[in-house]
Amino acid sequence: MQPTKPNTRTRATLLTGLAAGAALTLTGGQAVAGEVVMSGTIDGDERTWERFDTDDGGPAFFTDLPGGARLFNLHGLRDGSTPNPMGSLIVSVTTFNDNVGRVEISYYHEQAGGPDFVGNDELENVEYEFDRLEVDGDTARISGRVSGELHHRENPLSEETDASRTRSVEVEFDTTLPEQE
Repeated sequence: MQPTKPNTRTRATLLTGLAAGAALTLTGGQAVAGEVVMSGTIDGDERTWERFDTDDGGPAFFTDLPGGARLFNLHGLRDGSTPNPMGSLIVSVTTFNDNVGRVEISYYHEQAGGPDFVGNDELENVEYEFDRLEVDGDTARISGRVSGELHHRENPLSEETDASRTRSVEVEFDTTLPEQE
């Protein structure tokens, strides 16, 4: 299925539903803290990102939103044992009635805790492809890849970016996300 706001630089394949009785291959169907959830490159340097979970969940989750929307939030930390945002990478996908509506990548640079680098389908600076984006009960499975040139964003609360300062990213992922209500 195509994004609801298609453009020439993005592509997506969205598969919905999980066959009845299909088993997830990760620990009991759930990804666990310390598990590598993303791997790839930032500016050509190989990296991995791990899952961080707390007793009441964690920053990697999916949730249903009003109007048939659903948010998938894949959050990987450079060191999954601590909640330090420096070096973390977030891939957020919003679907509307099972169609991809928005994809955003946020990278928190290791030398600065506040400013980060972002890319999304509206800026047309990222490409994405999903092999699986499925929900089965209280567990979602997300796998695919994202790539592009992330633009610097000085203020994390602003949509304004500086396209003259970039970080290139190529990342693959395949993991489960728990439901957050």
